[in-house]
Amino acid sequence: MQNTKAAAEAIELPISKFMKEEEVAHMLSVDMDFMRLLRKEGNGPAWSDFDGYIRYQREDLENWLTFRGEVSDLIRDVLKQFSAAELAAELLHRDSKIDAIDKVVTFILMKERGLK
Repeated sequence: MQNTKAAAEAIELPISKFMKEEEVAHMLSVDMDFMRLLRKEGNGPAWSDFDGYIRYQREDLENWLTFRGEVSDLIRDVLKQFSAAELAAELLHRDSKIDAIDKVVTFILMKERGLK
């Protein structure tokens, strides 16, 4: 968990309290379509709409990056416990990538707790 915190701290964030959508996309090395997808699906950092202009607060972005790193570490650690066949079987029963990811995470947590 220390590594993810250090990684989040290593990303240089602009000094301004509010960041434009374009600035965040550039900082994360993603395109604007991906930023819009994150907002649409509720998977990105918190954002605000100021008369049609999307803005992100620096603190919200820092928190999202830290949380995302911690979740990635947790999933990586739990995934080590299961075979690729078990996970692939879960993925094949879903239509969209987001549903598949949600199903796999639920499957992993239930399996880890001995519920499945």
